[in-house]
Amino acid sequence: KSTPNLQKRSSTASLRSVSNTGGSASPRNLLTRRRSSNFAISPTTMIPKRPSLTPVLDTQAPTAAAIAAAYFQKEVDLHQSTDLQSKTLVVIHDSCYGHRFSRPRTSKAGLSSIVERPERIRAGVLGLSAAYVRLGRRHAGERFPPHPDLNVRLLPEPPFQIRKTARYLALSDPVVTHVHGTKWMDDLKNMCDAAESRLAFNGKELVRPRSVGKADPNATPLHEGDLYLCSESLDAFQGSLGGVCEGVDAVFGPGSTSRAFVCIRPPGHHCSAGHPSGFCWINNVHVGISYAAVAHGLTHAAILDFDLHHGDGSQEIAWEQNRKAPTAPKNSANCKKTRIGYFSLHDINSYPCEMGNPEKVRNASVCIDRAHGQSIWNVHLEPWKTLPEFWELYASRYTVLLEKARAFLRHHTERLASNPNGPPPKAAIFISAGFDASEWEGAGMQRHDVNVPTDFYAKFTADIVQM
Repeated sequence: KSTPNLQKRSSTASLRSVSNTGGSASPRNLLTRRRSSNFAISPTTMIPKRPSLTPVLDTQAPTAAAIAAAYFQKEVDLHQSTDLQSKTLVVIHDSCYGHRFSRPRTSKAGLSSIVERPERIRAGVLGLSAAYVRLGRRHAGERFPPHPDLNVRLLPEPPFQIRKTARYLALSDPVVTHVHGTKWMDDLKNMCDAAESRLAFNGKELVRPRSVGKADPNATPLHEGDLYLCSESLDAFQGSLGGVCEGVDAVFGPGSTSRAFVCIRPPGHHCSAGHPSGFCWINNVHVGISYAAVAHGLTHAAILDFDLHHGDGSQEIAWEQNRKAPTAPKNSANCKKTRIGYFSLHDINSYPCEMGNPEKVRNASVCIDRAHGQSIWNVHLEPWKTLPEFWELYASRYTVLLEKARAFLRHHTERLASNPNGPPPKAAIFISAGFDASEWEGAGMQRHDVNVPTDFYAKFTADIVQM
């Protein structure tokens, strides 16, 4: 009940079955099935033919699912109204479901290539729910199974707090334009505003606004294969950024929260300062760093990126930020002086390096350790056959990212602490958490057989938390 109905404006790239010729119902039929009482008077409440003073009661016994749903609704409501003193916060935002591929007359092959879709957030929320039930021991056979008489306020500290936010951050906000510039954010807003009418008119919504009546000849064309817009895209972009700010405020605030998982889409690490790509329109993690610097005095931040794909946009923005930071005026905004380290684990054979573009391959292989003001380190995923072989790779190759990130954080903490006239050091770690390298990812994404075991995500994140 807590998530929007994805069938309200059905995505043309949804996961529903194209046909339902088999014996089982398609996912779409299962999602859109309604009780008959929603459309007509149920037989249990039908008015008798002859007058009767005896009330007609629905004697159907409550099901285990109904009891569990009612119980969990109380617990989720408590999460929204009370600080549960949890160290970990999960942030979700309903606007993230709205951004969807809506281009008409697209072939089946074209639709199958749209791997970034609302259902990915739905799957993430399902995973979070299962983790909450298991870690919180809220299931049959454990200490706190759902029960009508169980007072949710008397339960022990939950495994994490779930907060659904309705917060938005405008594309015109200074912490956003610091990363992406005013013109690109103005252009993006105008494109979002015009998307619905363009889709209805000719099915082509990726049109940059004209400047003084003329198209910009220097503007890089937007790739129609992995970028799309619809009428709800602007809300999704600004809601995603609002969710990031919610997570940053929780971690830097006075409460008990020390880490936050922000479950949002669309992703951001392929988006550079002025050009979107790879399903990414805004670089969420860099906007989060910019916001933390302005709102909380963040002085330096390490980005650890474990997506299947290299975050070319994130690395490019970090490089430019580090190039300008040393010469930023003392009285300039904190976001202009923040130092950023970028540390990525990815597959060098996957996008954006898949076609062998020399510049993309070189950028995805850069390793520079505090030279020229830069701290950039890239490690490539390698194929493996057995679990011991994978964990040997983890220990010998992949954990170098943790060592480099730790050295970066320590260096800038010591640098700032030694300057009595400078700002006090305040650091944070931001994780660009893409899960498309998973062994459970679809074949369309996992074309190069480097899929990592699920335990990798638990281990790597736990190691980051310990750091």
